[in-house]
Amino acid sequence: MHHDWMIEVLEDLRAYSHENRLHRLAEELAALRLVALTEIASVDVTARTADCPAHATPGEQRDRDCAHHRPQRTIPPLTSPPGRDF
Repeated sequence: MHHDWMIEVLEDLRAYSHENRLHRLAEELAALRLVALTEIASVDVTARTADCPAHATPGEQRDRDCAHHRPQRTIPPLTSPPGRDF
């Protein structure tokens, strides 16, 4: 996923906000991370299906070797730094 860097930046900003007692900002950044993951997944699926020969003709059987038909990696949940809670 070529957008991983953006998720990492949001996680770093959330951690910094939390460590500096900017709790409302930390909460908003955690929510924004979920928005980013959802939108990135949507864009990635669209890009993968556009190039898939299995989708060239309606009703054609899906090619299981096509990348978007394989299970995608999961994003681990956001966790608090050790000894801290959100």
